[in-house]
Amino acid sequence: MDPPWAAICKSEHWLEYPRVNAKEIRLAQTSQTSSNTNLNLVMFNDRISWFKPVLTGVDNLPYIREIDILFKLSRENPSHKLLRCPRLEAIVLDDKNGDMGCINGLILSAIYPNHGTIADRVNRPEGLSPSITLCERWYHDVENMIHVLHNKGFIWGDVSPNNMMIDEDENVWIIDFGGGYTEGWVEQEDMETKKGDLEGLQRIKEFLLDSPSMNRIENATV
Repeated sequence: MDPPWAAICKSEHWLEYPRVNAKEIRLAQTSQTSSNTNLNLVMFNDRISWFKPVLTGVDNLPYIREIDILFKLSRENPSHKLLRCPRLEAIVLDDKNGDMGCINGLILSAIYPNHGTIADRVNRPEGLSPSITLCERWYHDVENMIHVLHNKGFIWGDVSPNNMMIDEDENVWIIDFGGGYTEGWVEQEDMETKKGDLEGLQRIKEFLLDSPSMNRIENATV
């Protein structure tokens, strides 16, 4: 079985990445730590961040892709005004293999506190789902962010409601830049292409605004 680290030394920007040793990372104590979406909250530079671990036996390429994209976006988009996505804070070096360009995780800026993903919100019981007005705002925000990505030369790559996080102010953030695709949202042959992103966007529109689930959230409150 492959070891739980990724050889990101193959990445174009390896020497430029901010980095930290795994021994220096500690868990954050928060009111949301018990939530499934917040199990990996850590303290980094005196603020709450999110640790995304490298999984055993998983291909290196998604990690390399995500690190490269987030590293570039962190330099181009420091304020999150046009594009709300996590910022790459650091790569976590593997104790034994870090000097060879091997990591066991990423530290990303945390969307904290948060209200879960769009999938979580829409699938809530009747009366707790988001209003149509809010769903429309989320859709148009995601649409704008995908266009910003494309104009900057990036592809999101895995458009799905599970990769759209809602913050405490009800703003939508897009997450997971490792590529690939989610069945039902992007066709496999179109993954990691502009066409695939736009396919996923159209299905997000149908999910938020045109699906039967909207019948039960038509009178919901924000």
